[in-house]
Amino acid sequence: MEIYVAKQPIFDRHMNTYGYELLYRKSLNNTYDGDDDNQSTAALINNVYLAFGSDVMTEGKKAFINFPTELIEREIPTLLPKDHVVIEILEHVEPSASVIRACAHLKNKGYLIALDDFVFHEKNFPLFEIADIIKIEFTKIDVGEQRNVISSYKEKYNKRFLAEKVETREQYDQAMELGYDLFQGYFFSKPVIVQGREIKWINTSVLQVIHEVNKEEPDFQKITEIIEKDVGLTYKLLKAANSVFYGSIHRIRSVKQALIRFGLSEIRKWMYLLMLKDAKSADNDEL
Repeated sequence: MEIYVAKQPIFDRHMNTYGYELLYRKSLNNTYDGDDDNQSTAALINNVYLAFGSDVMTEGKKAFINFPTELIEREIPTLLPKDHVVIEILEHVEPSASVIRACAHLKNKGYLIALDDFVFHEKNFPLFEIADIIKIEFTKIDVGEQRNVISSYKEKYNKRFLAEKVETREQYDQAMELGYDLFQGYFFSKPVIVQGREIKWINTSVLQVIHEVNKEEPDFQKITEIIEKDVGLTYKLLKAANSVFYGSIHRIRSVKQALIRFGLSEIRKWMYLLMLKDAKSADNDEL
């Protein structure tokens, strides 16, 4: 099965690569063509962390990943390494009490939070206070307003500002003068698509695992047997369990060992993501 991820570099003031924004793609067409933000992010996480491997995609740099409301509230980002990922809150996420609470919890766990296409408004201030990186679409906001926001809030609240959609040398020079810390846009590089293949899993296996882990007393042996019958699911579980960000000292070689390492909470999240990724695929309408 063919899979695709696009990545666009993000630079600091010294033109060093700070990280990459990772973007969902479902073909070589280099535009976002997803139908649902939750499903797109679920597919992106699967492709980056369970198929390609994050080291291939970012070479050890920060991975900026967009998260919509539902995945934030479910704290799905905790599946990913806090030293590697930047949780990018999409611009249309409402700063509800549950979203603010989840973001505060993620920040307390050591995750970096970025606000995408930020527009300064009183209702957004609770998220602004939590965030570490503020992304502003450079060509969308008046330059005078950008100058005022950066000079008023950058040092006072210890924020880093990222100028996105920088498309010309003039815009880059202007963004530098305004005091931006990070830069992203076509002036530096368009998103580059990485193409690969993954081992497919059976949707019914995921549903069976979800059914079992949500029981009052889940049977680990039964969960193990379900996963071991599915080559694709076994591969993904072992790949995740042996990732460096799960602190593996000794290599995990069995499904049962992997399940013990994850614990029920993490297993639920992984299975939810895999289910969500293929929720609308053409071959599982009945499910």
